[in-house]
Amino acid sequence: MAGYKRKGKGDAWHLEVTLGTDFTGKRKRFNKTVHCKTEREADKELARFLIDCEDENFNTATPTTVNALIDIYVQDYVLRNLKRNSQISTMSHFDNWVRPFIGKRKVSSIKKYDIKQIINLMDDQGKSAKTIRNIYSDIKQLFRFAVEDLELITSSPCRDIPLPKLKKKESKSYKKEHVPIILSALDSSRAEDQALKVFVLLALFGGFRKGEILGFDWDDVNIKDCTLKVRQTRYRDSKEGEGIFLDTPKSEKSERTVSLPAFIFDEIKKLELQQKIDKLKFGQYYADSPALLRMANGSALNPSKPYKWFYALCIKNNLPTYGIHALRHTHASLLQSIGANYVDVSQRLGHSEVSTTLRIYTHLFEDKDTSFADQLGEYRNKLVKQKEGYSPSSI
Repeated sequence: MAGYKRKGKGDAWHLEVTLGTDFTGKRKRFNKTVHCKTEREADKELARFLIDCEDENFNTATPTTVNALIDIYVQDYVLRNLKRNSQISTMSHFDNWVRPFIGKRKVSSIKKYDIKQIINLMDDQGKSAKTIRNIYSDIKQLFRFAVEDLELITSSPCRDIPLPKLKKKESKSYKKEHVPIILSALDSSRAEDQALKVFVLLALFGGFRKGEILGFDWDDVNIKDCTLKVRQTRYRDSKEGEGIFLDTPKSEKSERTVSLPAFIFDEIKKLELQQKIDKLKFGQYYADSPALLRMANGSALNPSKPYKWFYALCIKNNLPTYGIHALRHTHASLLQSIGANYVDVSQRLGHSEVSTTLRIYTHLFEDKDTSFADQLGEYRNKLVKQKEGYSPSSI
C-alpha cells in the first residue's frame, strides 16, 4: 500500500502517502494530520488522502529544501539563459540573502511573511531601494520556477510584498565647461597611457558603456568610415578572481555601429603605434590580445584601470570625481545641446527602449521643452509687433 497511518495523541492520526518521485529522484512523501474517533474513520481518511495525492490535489508537503531548489534553478535556468554578469549577481543574491535565512527549510514551508522578513532585513542594513528590488526580483523568479516549472508548490510566497519606493536620482554628468579641461588633461597624458586616453574619449564622444569600450577588438574599428561596431563586452569575472570574460551586449539594440569624430581615429592610430612599440619591448612575452585597448604586455586592458586612472586625472585637475559612467551621461547632454532628440540619443546610446532614455535623461528634455516655450513666446511677440505695423519680413 502507498500510504500508512500512525496514532498520535488523543484523536489525532498522522497519515503519510508515498507516491512517485520528485525531480531529484527521491520518493515523494505527502503528510497530513486528521482527527478521528475510530481507526476505521482514520482508514477512510487515508483512502481519501491517497486519492487526493494521486489526483495531484494535495501538495502541501515536499522534502525539497530551498537550497535544493536554488541548485536546480541555477543549473536549469540561470546558467542557460542569463548573461554572465547577471549569473554572478543572481547567485550572489541567493548566497547572501536566501540560503542563510531560509535555505535549509522546505520549499512548502516558506510563507509570505518569510520573504517580507528578508526584505525588512535588507532595508534595516541600509540597502538601496534599487538593490532590494533587484534581489527581490531574483527571489520572485526562483519561487515562480518552483510553481510553474517544477510544480513543487501551488502558489508563490512572493505575492504582493511591499517594497521600498525608488527615489528619483538624477544622473551625474560633467558640465560643458569641464569638457575642455578633460581634453587638455588628456592631451598632457603620457604616450604609455594612450589606451586609457582613448577609453575616456570613447566614453565622452561615443557614449559607450564601460564593458562595450573594453569589448572592442581591432576588427570592430573602421578607420576609413570613422565608425566602431559594438558586438561584445568584456568584464572581470568576480567569481574567477582576475579572469576577464567576453559577453554579448546588454540588449539587442545595444549591438550597433556608431560614427565618431575623425580626431578619435587619429588617437586610435597613435594607439596602434604605441602597441607596436610595446610588442617590440616585450617580444615573445607580448600577449597580442585582439582587444583594441590593451595593457603594456598586450593583454586586454584591466577593467579596473580606467576608473583609477580617470579618478586620478580628475583629482589632479580639480574636477568632480563622478566616475567613468558619468562620461556616458555627459555624452547624452552634449547630444541634446546640439539638437538631438530623445530618439536620436536612445539609438546612439543603445538603450533597449526609448522610455529608458526618457527616464534617465528627463531633465535634459525638460530643458528642451522650456526652450520650445521660449521660442514660441518669441514668435508670438513678433506676430504682435507685425500687427502693430512691423514688416512681415521681421517674422
